[in-house]
Amino acid sequence: MGEANQAILDIAAQVREMLGVTVLEVAFMNRKSLRQNLIDAIGKVVEQGVDRVVIAPLFITRGMHMVKDIPEEIEAAKEKYKNVEFIFAGHMGSDYRIAQIMTERVREVLPAL
Repeated sequence: MGEANQAILDIAAQVREMLGVTVLEVAFMNRKSLRQNLIDAIGKVVEQGVDRVVIAPLFITRGMHMVKDIPEEIEAAKEKYKNVEFIFAGHMGSDYRIAQIMTERVREVLPAL
């Protein structure tokens, strides 16, 4: 599991650099993991003085976390941090750039394609 978590942290670092922001926290939705959850991540960014929080999930599909879990946690955060604006970005979806990456991975192992 460490490698999977590290990939998420690496992507977050790349996003931080691309956006040119200094305040960015990663949250994990697996309640059984010992990793930071969404409420804790929100608390950390609010403690750093932000008044607007963007929740940008790293999910391809609009599954249970997108439909139920994250919205519920955002509502709880709104109650706790009444002066903070929360913006929920969409899931990744069937983006052509993801297909490009998949094609690259297939060609890495089957260069003749």
